[in-house]
Amino acid sequence: MSLKTIQNSYDQVAETYDANYQKLRYRARSYWVERSLRAACLGKKVLELGCGTGRLADALRRSSEPNYIGIDVSEKMLEHARSKGHQVVLGNAENLPFTDESFEVVAAAKGVFRYLDKSIALKEVSRVLKKNGTLVVHQYAQETRKLRGRKSKINSTHLKSHRDYDMVAERYGLKKVKVEKWRSISFPPYVLPIPIKSKGRWWSQINLFFQKM
Repeated sequence: MSLKTIQNSYDQVAETYDANYQKLRYRARSYWVERSLRAACLGKKVLELGCGTGRLADALRRSSEPNYIGIDVSEKMLEHARSKGHQVVLGNAENLPFTDESFEVVAAAKGVFRYLDKSIALKEVSRVLKKNGTLVVHQYAQETRKLRGRKSKINSTHLKSHRDYDMVAERYGLKKVKVEKWRSISFPPYVLPIPIKSKGRWWSQINLFFQKM
């Protein structure tokens, strides 16, 4: 998918993006799945890749005043983030406009890495992260086994395994230190934690935590 296509697709939904995420199932999933991500950001200097309308910054602000900068390719999404008072810049995660070792945490929520060249993006993340800093990547599963034994439709832009980024990340000094797997469901609480060592592709969302060595 081209950068222009991504920009246009998010420009078109910017006006209703926040309203869509007010639905109970989306709010519940975000609360649980992003809980560890939010905790990693508290009290830290944070860069969010693909920040959109600033929903993560909204959540961080409810706990404390965040030291936060967001970057996104969609100017329309950023207009909404700025209207909330968030510090955001127009730009591409594969060419970050920040100096070396500027941030303690880099957050990539809502599957944003599916739009990126992971090698280029991870190299850039490593460059702007301070030593011992944290990268948190949220991604979706390529396929998820249904409860009746079937598999969902494959989406090759998402992750096949929690190990997919390991070799590239380690090349740039990023060591995976934690994994969280989740499964979206259609009834409350709308998402369930999945044991890391469970066999089969029962998970639909995943959080990967890396530390810069």
